Amino acid sequence: MTAFPHLFHATHQTFSPGQTVQASSPTTFYPAVVQLLEAYRPGSLPSRSVCVFASDSKAGATRYLQAQSQSQLPMQVYQVEMKIGHRAPFRLIRELDIRLGAQRPITAVVAEYWMPRKNWAFWEVFGPAFTVIAQVQPATLIEMSVFNLAYDKDLELGGSL
Repeated sequence: MTAFPHLFHATHQTFSPGQTVQASSPTTFYPAVVQLLEAYRPGSLPSRSVCVFASDSKAGATRYLQAQSQSQLPMQVYQVEMKIGHRAPFRLIRELDIRLGAQRPITAVVAEYWMPRKNWAFWEVFGPAFTVIAQVQPATLIEMSVFNLAYDKDLELGGSL
């Protein structure tokens, strides 16, 4: 497990600098994928089932929240740090969901998720808790456009495993 000092988390909640946000309940997105990943999780890595999430960019954190929430509440973006976490390719969650539904091979995708070797654009970082460093400005439209173009390559890369 690695410490991650410069991450970003987007949320509709309000946090304060120094606040520790602890994972409190299992994730409800892609339950079959999470169950599969937990079954193959190396024992030294944190659970992806009960965890908090962050990204290594403001645009990634924004994209993550947009994918998870339909709320009309204002978005808040925070710089955070995780003392315990794992960095994995975000795209592989959806790729596993597609493959499970189509009963296609998953071994290479699961292996890449837990021990990434490819050059991914969009990383999710998860762990049992993070500490809020500061509130930051949300990603700009230009930052989001550049991020989305880079993420398109992740779609191709995920399908190639």
